[in-house]
Amino acid sequence: MLANKRYDVKDDGLLHTSFSDLRRCSTTHGALTVAKETVLGKRQWGGDDFGHLRHEMFEQESQVTGRTPACFKQIGYDTPAPMPELRLEMDLMPGVVLHSTIDNYAPELFAIIDYKTFTNKADLQKYNQPAKKAQLITYALQLTAQGHKVNKVIFLGEQWDKARENLLGYDSTVIPIGILEMVQQKEVLKQNAIRLLSAIEVLETEQKILANS
Repeated sequence: MLANKRYDVKDDGLLHTSFSDLRRCSTTHGALTVAKETVLGKRQWGGDDFGHLRHEMFEQESQVTGRTPACFKQIGYDTPAPMPELRLEMDLMPGVVLHSTIDNYAPELFAIIDYKTFTNKADLQKYNQPAKKAQLITYALQLTAQGHKVNKVIFLGEQWDKARENLLGYDSTVIPIGILEMVQQKEVLKQNAIRLLSAIEVLETEQKILANS
């Protein structure tokens, strides 16, 4: 089976995937789309370039100071530990490895810290929407699998003007995470992974037939 090329993993015969891919596999049609991207390698990746730049700046700041970025003081978190951009992986089920990257984990607070830039305070509301919370619960699930206690996510929002030239301030939201939510989310992820595995199996079989015809 082809490994997802976003991750620094060897082609070990396992499916290496992510929350964003598995979320798209909630339907058979979505699973087939993700399967085609995985097997044929046609996925195009994008992102928030400004947000990515700020993360790089935080990492550089942490390397110089040896502490979490100064802006984290806005949520009362200031420790002698750099912002690590933690890479997580978990064996979701036989044959499937789930990968994620989170901004920071604060063991003293039992909290995931999730940082985002925004230009409109209304954007903050999306972090309480089901799809985003499901992603945060997935992060908690993966940390729990590694032996860490997690009971909340602290979202730190950094507000900029529309031109993204002037920093206007910070806002934060605490999102509780419970064990029941993690159990439910794991079941959803596993069901979506089953759909994806089935779609990949059919596509790979089709590719072999075409190659031999």
